[in-house]
Amino acid sequence: MEKVTEPVQFTKDKPVIILAVICGVLAFSNLVLTFVRLKSHDFKVPVQYIVNDGSVLQTSSWYSLYSIALFSLLGAGAVIFVAHRLHKGNRLFAIGILTVYVVIAIVSLLVTNALLGLVGAV
Repeated sequence: MEKVTEPVQFTKDKPVIILAVICGVLAFSNLVLTFVRLKSHDFKVPVQYIVNDGSVLQTSSWYSLYSIALFSLLGAGAVIFVAHRLHKGNRLFAIGILTVYVVIAIVSLLVTNALLGLVGAV
């Protein structure tokens, strides 16, 4: 005789909610890191270095780096939405996508910190 289990709701599934909250916290911390480390008085920031053909430095406006924070927030929202949709069909896929995003968000924090450290050093 098969045992039929009732599917757990997304909001009642503790591991999924913990991973979703961690995703949101990491995205928010990337936002805070970007706002704290990016100085608005820097009117031009380096965006590309070309060293092979001489020293060419392309610059851009400082506010273009706020797209890092925006992309982080939009990415977290999209991943949580996809995990919610996947949770209805298969809970393990939802946990998997949230776990992968946690790893990506940690790497994103490290890369953002390094990038904004370079911008601050110039």
